Amino acid sequence: METPEENSMTQEADLRVIEGETQGNADPLVGTTIDGRYLVERVLGEGGMGLVYLGKHIVLGKPLAVKVLRPDVSKDQEIITRFRQEAQSASSIGNQHIIDISDFGTLPDGSTYFVMEFLDGTDLTGAIERAGKMAANRVVHVAKQLATALGAAHENGIVHRDLKPDNIFITDTGVTKVLDFGIAKVVQGDDKTSDGEGPVNVAEL
Repeated sequence: METPEENSMTQEADLRVIEGETQGNADPLVGTTIDGRYLVERVLGEGGMGLVYLGKHIVLGKPLAVKVLRPDVSKDQEIITRFRQEAQSASSIGNQHIIDISDFGTLPDGSTYFVMEFLDGTDLTGAIERAGKMAANRVVHVAKQLATALGAAHENGIVHRDLKPDNIFITDTGVTKVLDFGIAKVVQGDDKTSDGEGPVNVAEL
């Protein structure tokens, strides 16, 4: 049986092992810069297709989100085409109630990334779970902003096609943002369309 002194030494050794494992598993992108413009500060979240980082524009000091696809996913040209479509769709609309995507590129290891505005808040699913039931005036406030966003998208010939609570974000200041144009349909003239064959969404990250 260990004495208190021996037990203390064992705990200290275990702590050193845990700390060593944590340091050894540190994300290699954190603390680096992307294309000389974006400082990667920490991981915000991880999904099946890649990671989302909190970043900062080096010159402007503006916080932003950087989504990076895994290298193996980045080799799938079909997926990359659809992610590029999302970036183009969202940025072409230019509405305050649609997520702003400002850049798109490739890392030295071949991973695809794009840069988005950083949002503080929660998606509509989370907001409903917290409130239990949203007040009528808040529902109207959110609905009006959604209508503005979708109206702007339609004016640009873009139909979202995947609007759901997970793709509706409410910031801490009460601004509603529509996310994820990954499977948006681009309307061309007399109902002809151009889009991918299946859904590949940024929300899958």
